[in-house]
Amino acid sequence: MCLKKRLTLVEIAQLEVPNFKELSKQLTRSFVVNGKAQSTLNNYLRCLAHLGLHYKISPEQLSEEQLQDYLYHCKNLHNTPSESFFKHTVYGLRSVYKVLGLKDKRISLPQIKAQNSLPVVLSKQEVKQLLKAPKHLGAKIGMLSILHTWGQNRFLHPHLHCIVPGGGITQKGNWKQVKNKDKFLFPVKAMRKVFRAKYVSELRQQLPGIPQSLYDQLFSENWVVYAKPPFSKAANVVEYLGRYTHKIAISNHRIKQRNKTTKEVTFSYKDDKQGAKNKQLTLSKAEFIRRFSLHILPKGFTGIRHYGILSSGWKKEKIPQFQIQLGGENY
Repeated sequence: MCLKKRLTLVEIAQLEVPNFKELSKQLTRSFVVNGKAQSTLNNYLRCLAHLGLHYKISPEQLSEEQLQDYLYHCKNLHNTPSESFFKHTVYGLRSVYKVLGLKDKRISLPQIKAQNSLPVVLSKQEVKQLLKAPKHLGAKIGMLSILHTWGQNRFLHPHLHCIVPGGGITQKGNWKQVKNKDKFLFPVKAMRKVFRAKYVSELRQQLPGIPQSLYDQLFSENWVVYAKPPFSKAANVVEYLGRYTHKIAISNHRIKQRNKTTKEVTFSYKDDKQGAKNKQLTLSKAEFIRRFSLHILPKGFTGIRHYGILSSGWKKEKIPQFQIQLGGENY
């Protein structure tokens, strides 16, 4: 029995919308040459395919009135807190206009307001309550966080690496070691219940029209919280993160070639999607400098921060006392 392959939305648009296949090729070529993420290209093409199939016209040929009508329709149809479908449609159109040199059309697109804050899953107060619960830890903890802004291909990828001690300080001022044989700080079962409750609470606020039957179904399921054990010993974790504290976005040994004729720079990187395979990427000098500049922190911005019992107010007097209590052990 031979099963027919189900076509993707992009493949359908390439068959049914005139010129869309050629547009897809040009956009793909631009992304590959400039080393942009494949996932971003896929999102843009999928949203552009929606647009093309809606009018049966390739997106670059649409009038401003048609675009405004579609974007209005798009925003109402896919009204989610992140507005990801609307944003990918706008950004996809901007990429198309840039590739085709249609500057006038690019200017006419709406400006998307940047989101200045991340959605809160657990508030600071809720984390404190979870920590103070005697059945979990019942103590005050601390944290060391290191801001890391890049991935291997130098794209902006801001994320935090954090070190959290395996214990905390009780109200009497004594060190209390974490339970669960030092394997984890919070039980996974407790975390998934809290996350489920917070997620559903946010869902109720953002989409009030959802029927109660769906919420009953959500609470009947065991949710999954991804939490893996720390690798190796504490000293290895500290040593690993220590390499990132004062690094720049790219070191000299990774720059393999600078071509003065073509004004291009070639550097090495590891492709995580292919098992950390070593590859090389060539960018124009302007694009290389642009990506490097993304990782220059604003003046006065602190990339390494200490919280709780690891904050500066605790370091001089209290931390040495805890080290004595621990008998000089490394935690």
